[in-house]
Amino acid sequence: MEADYMKRSAKILGLATLVVISFLAGHWQNAQRQSTSSASSGRKILYYHDPMHPAYRTDKPGIAPDCGMQLEPVYEGDPGMSRGTGEANSVPAGSVQITAQMQQLIGVKVATVEKDSESHIIRVLGRVVPDETRLYRINASTDGWVREILPLTTGSLVKKEDLLAKIYTPESFSAMKAYLYGLRSIDRFKESGQETQDQIDLTDANIENYRNALHNMGMTDFQLDEIARTRQGAKVIEIRAIETGFILSRNVSLGQRFEKGAELYRIGDLSHVWILADLFENESQFVKPGLVARVFYEGKSLSAKMSNVLPQFDAATRTLKVRFETDNSGYTLRPDMFVDLEFPVQLPAAISVPVEAVLDSGMKKTIFVDHGKEMKEVFTLARAK
Repeated sequence: MEADYMKRSAKILGLATLVVISFLAGHWQNAQRQSTSSASSGRKILYYHDPMHPAYRTDKPGIAPDCGMQLEPVYEGDPGMSRGTGEANSVPAGSVQITAQMQQLIGVKVATVEKDSESHIIRVLGRVVPDETRLYRINASTDGWVREILPLTTGSLVKKEDLLAKIYTPESFSAMKAYLYGLRSIDRFKESGQETQDQIDLTDANIENYRNALHNMGMTDFQLDEIARTRQGAKVIEIRAIETGFILSRNVSLGQRFEKGAELYRIGDLSHVWILADLFENESQFVKPGLVARVFYEGKSLSAKMSNVLPQFDAATRTLKVRFETDNSGYTLRPDMFVDLEFPVQLPAAISVPVEAVLDSGMKKTIFVDHGKEMKEVFTLARAK
């Protein structure tokens, strides 16, 4: 047993000795090859460097301590060496030296830096909202109850004077009786012809006051004119559309009791709408009132104009809300729709380089300068599209 163990130990020791001798022989042979190659080429080896980290230099061949690669010799007269001095060029830190063959292989291109003015297209997302000057709210002028509702819901298109609902208000009875009494008094004056002009004028003034009182209670001119024509009173007040538009909100139900000031209907004229867009602070400097933009929605294109109102700053999103206005005669755009906005802006004259020349690491942007072969950090203002 002990004899077998001694034999295995002798074999292992012999193999280890053979590996070490082979490594030393290979290292010596490589050094001899490099020396012979240098001597045969007639060039002098200045130093050895790590091909992965050229900053590492040594006077002797061997293995790079950081990556384990074979050190490569640098000969006198190689590209990047000063003529007649035998020393390396003084280049800034971070510079690289690429031979013409390598530039052609990896596709390096050189472009001229120019100073010019570029036009830039800004594309943002916009949201459609109703024009505030074309919103019409129908509020209850007094307490009452809903007696009848027509089948017109949110989103329905209504025309001016279309009947929406009928409501009952106790306060309208006295004003209605006084209004009818005045109208019938005028009829009697015309039949008798005995009243003076002052009496007629006073009665007309009272009729106008009663009419205004009923109007303030929610009765429309359409219904008041009908009462004046038929000389018949109305038990309910008709709620009619103030203008042609879409019902944006309906807050009534049959039999519902409402209080004074409650909003019953909200109607919006969507033939002209606003489009709100969020711009970053650095983009707002390029937009001015009157700027014309194109609006795109489902293959359709409209023209919009920036309003004269100053952009509103949104503290939550840190953006400026810009308002554009556009005609919407075909009702293509509806409230809360999202549309694409794009408009051209003229950038100030500045030094420009091709987009491909800028190396963006996420933390900084750099470019390589061919003259002197140095790399410089740059700050980009905008990217042309």
